[in-house]
Amino acid sequence: MVSESWPDIRLLGVLNRIALCYLFTSLLFLNLRLPGLIVAFVAILAGYWALMTFVPVPGIGVGSYAKDANLANWLDAQYLPGRKWNGAWDPEGLLSTLPAIGTCLLGVFAGLLLKEQSLYPHQKTLWLIGAGAAIIALGVLWGLQFPIVKNIWTSSYVLVCAGLSALLLGVFHQVIDAWGRKRWATTFIWIGASAITLYLINGIVGFQPLATQLVGGDVGSFVDSHLTPGAGSLLAHSVGLLFAVALAGFLYRRKIWACVCGDFFNSIDPKRSFRLFCLTVQDGSGGAPHIVGTKTMRQEPAQVTRTERFCGGIRSRPAPPLAAVPRHGQEGSPRRSSDDCPQSCPRLHRLAA
Repeated sequence: MVSESWPDIRLLGVLNRIALCYLFTSLLFLNLRLPGLIVAFVAILAGYWALMTFVPVPGIGVGSYAKDANLANWLDAQYLPGRKWNGAWDPEGLLSTLPAIGTCLLGVFAGLLLKEQSLYPHQKTLWLIGAGAAIIALGVLWGLQFPIVKNIWTSSYVLVCAGLSALLLGVFHQVIDAWGRKRWATTFIWIGASAITLYLINGIVGFQPLATQLVGGDVGSFVDSHLTPGAGSLLAHSVGLLFAVALAGFLYRRKIWACVCGDFFNSIDPKRSFRLFCLTVQDGSGGAPHIVGTKTMRQEPAQVTRTERFCGGIRSRPAPPLAAVPRHGQEGSPRRSSDDCPQSCPRLHRLAA
């Protein structure tokens, strides 16, 4: 990639879009309460629909969603430099990143629902399944006018995909979290813990091409001739998937993760893994609990650093070793909740109202 000339470099892609969506969604999340996030979500989807429907495209007109004949594709062709995925435009292009931020916001809403402590697990399941069904219906109805098209990430596509995801999330939440049946999902935990790592390795090396070296060629032809045409290709893809799962399991057991942050890793190995979470800590004087904000642990407990975020700003200082932190329930023990944060800290209670 480094050796490629400028016109041959693809500036936008799946990971690039994820980064952009995370950036803008995090800015919205940090500065808006829940009602504001909902308004932003509606404005994004409605605004994208209005742009695609009412802004005229030179030589085409208004209201066209056809391939190579819509506003998103035209903007990519005119203003997106570098190599495009489809020659003239990119499915992860400029304008279509806007509704993708809406997709990311829906993930925020689902996360807030799952973290809501006032609801029982089965109630969260019902909310997810009910909301998923309603969003699918809304997306299908909207699709009658604004077609469900992935390549330009239409607003109707956002709703339908989010609804299907909510249904699946509701089912998995009920089975795994509510009923406690977790052992069957171990493989999915492996993959989820290293999802971006596996994606990058597959893009650089490719699990299926590697599998083809083992079960392709004569082996694939033999399988095609004795079973059915295409069975050899299916075998190669299956072996490639097994390679990915095996690598994910190896990384998980060795505690090797490439991640941004997440409470998920706290439960795996609090001494070695990275972790980032918000705490309220009871100070030694017995006073009211106060926010410690985000606390980042790194490899060895003796070298832990702590970043404290208050209303007035951010500061860093050495944190005590993990052994010195009281256990939950003891005096001075940390609590992973901001419910008791002083109400004078509105930014940290932006979603409490």
